[in-house]
Amino acid sequence: MELSEALEVCRSVISLANREGVEAEVFLLKRDLKSIRITSNEIVEAQNIVEEGAAIRVARNGSIGLSATNTLQHDSIENAFISALRMAKSSTRIPNWSGLPTQLPTSQESIVLNSYDEELASKSPDEIAELSLEMLRHVNGHSSSSCALTSVLMALFEEFSIFNSNGLEHLAEPSTILYSRIIVEAKEAAECHTAMKQFCSRRLADFNPESAVEEVARSATQVLHLPKRRISKSKSDVILSPQRIHSIPSSSHGCG
Repeated sequence: MELSEALEVCRSVISLANREGVEAEVFLLKRDLKSIRITSNEIVEAQNIVEEGAAIRVARNGSIGLSATNTLQHDSIENAFISALRMAKSSTRIPNWSGLPTQLPTSQESIVLNSYDEELASKSPDEIAELSLEMLRHVNGHSSSSCALTSVLMALFEEFSIFNSNGLEHLAEPSTILYSRIIVEAKEAAECHTAMKQFCSRRLADFNPESAVEEVARSATQVLHLPKRRISKSKSDVILSPQRIHSIPSSSHGCG
């Protein structure tokens, strides 16, 4: 269903709520998630999950009912409203209920700037997979030490709208997020060390596969090549940086 059609359905539900003498709020959401997972230098999972749906909240004399549907068809949304209304009629009243909002918060703390990147939203699943393969190529060409990559790369696009019977109409606010978790495992002889890096941004231009892999691969191999010496048993405090916590000697825990 096109967004314009879904909006008309929402407005019809609000009209229905007004006739019933109750407050109603409709939250529309569309989501497109592209995810690539690499384990031991192989792509083991590629997903493209597209979802849409609506959640409805009904308030009747301070009693609340909630319902949801995973389609934006008129009958589904209307049935969700009827279900939420039935729940509100049988729910306990909230003593301090003050009603649904008349507008969204507009304080500086609630505003997220630059939350949408059209370039990232338009990337196909194949293009997201190519970013993962680019990371893999950089790992394989990093050094003479044997390196293996385990990573997840996710690109998420979301678009939401909110309507309620108090006149609030907030239309299609889009947002994007690019997230990656990169783990590089460096091996030499019987030794194995790992290092991890996480990345999160709303813009594709902020993500550099080469520099991300270079940093984490360098961390793993540097620990691998540190001089080794035996120390006596003792109890002492140890402070580890976030980058070093994931580096575990194979002698005590094995690789990974």
